Amino acid sequence: MNRIVRIRGARAVANFLIVAILAPAFGFMGSGVALGQYNRMARQLTVVVYNITDVSIEVKVDDLAALARDALWNEMQQNRWFQPVPPRDVQAELERSKLSLPLSEGEQVQLAGLLNADVVASGYVQAVKVGGDPRQAQVTLQVFLLDRLSGEYINGATATESSDPMPGYEGPDSALVSEALKKAANSAVETIGRYEVPEGFIITSGTERDIRISLGEREGVEPGDKFVVIGRTTDSAADPATQQTFPQKQGVIQVSETRPTYSLCKRVEGGRGFPIQVGDFVRGLYYERPLAEGMKIKEPGGRESKSRKNLPKVIGVLVLLILFGILIESNGAHASPGIGVRAQSVNIPGLPNAMTRVHWDPSRQIPLAPVQRAGYVVGYEVHRGTTPEFPITPNSMIMFVEGGQQVQFDDDSTGGATPWLVTITTDGDTGIVTVTYDAGSGTPNWDFAGDTITYDYVQTPPQIGRTYYYAIRVVSKKLGAQPFDPTGGTTGGGTTTIDFAGTLTPSVATRCGPVMTIEPPVLQFPPDRPDPGSTDVNLDTVQFEWSRVAGADTYVIEVSTDRAFPANHTVRGSAIFASGTSITMSGRLTGVGGSPSTLFRNWAGPLYWRVGAKYSLDQFPPIDGRGNAVEYVFSTPRSFEALELPPAGP
Repeated sequence: MNRIVRIRGARAVANFLIVAILAPAFGFMGSGVALGQYNRMARQLTVVVYNITDVSIEVKVDDLAALARDALWNEMQQNRWFQPVPPRDVQAELERSKLSLPLSEGEQVQLAGLLNADVVASGYVQAVKVGGDPRQAQVTLQVFLLDRLSGEYINGATATESSDPMPGYEGPDSALVSEALKKAANSAVETIGRYEVPEGFIITSGTERDIRISLGEREGVEPGDKFVVIGRTTDSAADPATQQTFPQKQGVIQVSETRPTYSLCKRVEGGRGFPIQVGDFVRGLYYERPLAEGMKIKEPGGRESKSRKNLPKVIGVLVLLILFGILIESNGAHASPGIGVRAQSVNIPGLPNAMTRVHWDPSRQIPLAPVQRAGYVVGYEVHRGTTPEFPITPNSMIMFVEGGQQVQFDDDSTGGATPWLVTITTDGDTGIVTVTYDAGSGTPNWDFAGDTITYDYVQTPPQIGRTYYYAIRVVSKKLGAQPFDPTGGTTGGGTTTIDFAGTLTPSVATRCGPVMTIEPPVLQFPPDRPDPGSTDVNLDTVQFEWSRVAGADTYVIEVSTDRAFPANHTVRGSAIFASGTSITMSGRLTGVGGSPSTLFRNWAGPLYWRVGAKYSLDQFPPIDGRGNAVEYVFSTPRSFEALELPPAGP
C-alpha cells in the first residue's frame, strides 16, 4: 500500500462537512457531534511507549533497550502527532493493575485501555555497528504501533541512522551508539507521523468474496492490502481494562481489485458468527517487510505516495454516511485542557494566607455544558505532587472540580485535611451526569465502573515554602460508537432500545509547575501611621524591614501616593535577593532613577509602601485575584509621612 502523506486541510474540510451535513440528521446529538473513537488516526494520538527489545548481536551496549525506549518517548513527545503517556503513569498503572511483564498483545491493549491511550508503541533495536575512520556508530531501529480498538498493528517504520563523524574521537562507543539511536528514533517517529492510516467503511457486503470498501486508488490502496473490519452494530465485546462495551472486530479483509473510489475485497480472517455489514468500519493493516526474526507481524513499508484526499472523495463518503445512517459518536475519552495548565501564586489585597491558583483553558474538543444524549465534559481532577512527573494516583488527587466551564481551583494553605467522597453517575435515558458529595473515609481510593466513577480522596492544604507541581485530568462522558442495547432488545412498539449512559473516562494528565506556595511578607519598619516612628521618614536613608517569607528568594519595595498602587503613582526599587538565615529582611529603595525624596518632593500627603516576594524559579509569575500578572506576592501596605528635605544645591 502506498503511504499517504497527512493532509490536515483536507481532513479539516471533511470533519467540517460531516458535522455540517449530519448534525441536522442526528439533531439529538446537539453540539456534541464528533468523529468518534473510530476516526482517530487523523489527529494527535495518545501513545503508551511499552518496550523496545534489543536483538542486535554485533555490539553490546549496557541498557540499550532502555535507552531506545527513552529516545522513542522523547521524540514522540516533541512530535505534534503524538502525546506519549508519562513513564511514571505507565509504571503506576502496571503496579496497580498487577500486570506481569512481558505483556502479551492482549495485555498491551488492556494497558492502553487503563491509560486511555489510542495505541501502544513497541519495537526492536535490530542492528548496531561501530567502526570506520573517523569512528561512527550505525543503529537500525524498528517501531510499530498496536491499535487499542482493533488489537492489530496499524503503523510503524524502520530507520537506520549513523552518528556524526568525529575525527580523533577516543571516547566510549556507547556515546556514539546513543547519538545514532536518537537519530533513528527521530527518523522513525517522523515517518510514522507523516503517514495517515487509511480509514473507511463497508459500502456493500455481498458474499464473503465480494465486499466493497469506500477506499480506492485515490487513497493509495493496492491489491493485496489488508484491512481490519470493526462492527458498528450490536455485535460487541467488553474492553478488559474498563469493561466498556465497544463494537467488535469482525475480521480481516484483503483487497482483490481496486477502482478509483472503492475497492473489492475478500474475507481472509474471521468467519461465521461475525457478519460483515454495510456501514462497518475498516482500518488499514500492512504486511510488507518482516519485523525482527521470529515475529509474524510485518511493519508498514513500501514507497511513500503523494496521493491526496480530494473533495469529490470526501463528498462521496459523506453521501454514503447519510445513506446508511452511520451514527457519528460524540466522544470525550481523550478530551484535554485546550492549551495548557498554569499554577500561580495568588496575591489578593488584604488576604494574608498563601494560595496557589491552578487554572486551565477549557477543552475545545467536546461540549463543556451538559448535553442530553451526547458526550460532554463533566469536570476535572486536580492532582498535586512534589516532582515534575509525580504518579497520578488517588493519593495525589486533591479536588474534583465539577462542570466543564469551571476551569480553576484555588489551593489554599489554610485549614486542615478534608476527606471527600464524590460519586459521578449517568442517566441511561437522558445521558445527563449527576455529581454528589459526601464525607470521605480518609483512605484515598477510586473506582471507575463505566457509567459511574467514585472518588474517595483527601483535600490537603499545601505547605508554605514548598515547591509543588500540578496536573489536570479531564473527566468526560462519551457514547459508544453505536449506543444501541447490545442485546438487540426493543421497547414497546418495536422501537430500538438506546442507552445514552455512555462511559465516564478521565484523560491523560496535563501538567505544570514548579510553583512555590508563598505567603505575603509582614511589614515591620517603618510602622503604620499614626504609630510612633511613622513620621519624618527619610526616604533616602530609611532601611525598610519585613519578615522573611519561606520559599521566597527575591523581594522588591514599592512606594506610592495611592493605597491601590497604580503604576503611574508608584515607584519600584531594585530587586533584593535573599541571603543569610535571619528571620528579618531589610533594604533601601534604590534603582529608581535618582534620590527617592526627589521623586516625591512635591507630594504633601502620606506615602504608602509595601514589599513583594516571589520564587524566581516558578514556571509562571504570581497573579492577582482577577488573574492579572503582578509579578510578586505583596504585603498589606502601610503608610508613613516623609521627612521634608531641603532642595538639592545647584
